[in-house]
Amino acid sequence: MERMRLGQLRRARALSQQTLAEALQIAQGDVSKIERRSDVYVRTLRRFVEATGGRLRIVAEYPDAEPIEIEGFADIAPARRRVPKKKIAPKSAAFRNHLTRTKKRADKA
Repeated sequence: MERMRLGQLRRARALSQQTLAEALQIAQGDVSKIERRSDVYVRTLRRFVEATGGRLRIVAEYPDAEPIEIEGFADIAPARRRVPKKKIAPKSAAFRNHLTRTKKRADKA
């Protein structure tokens, strides 16, 4: 079985960091960070491998037994990207409208 680091795997699949970043919907710099890490979440690793066209399998190897594929990790749902709430500048018209709407809701309750 061949062994590769994540950056080597990406290059072996003839993918640029930018192409992989677009597939993962993250910044190119984040792909670089993932490739340099020595410890990543299983979900992150699975998404990385799937974005390169593969399927992640986790196998336990023992000296006195055949390799055992660990089940259950394929069922982990992909992380949903959180969209940060839009911050409203305190003296803007949008902020004043927000305060008015909040006050009206509080008055109705």
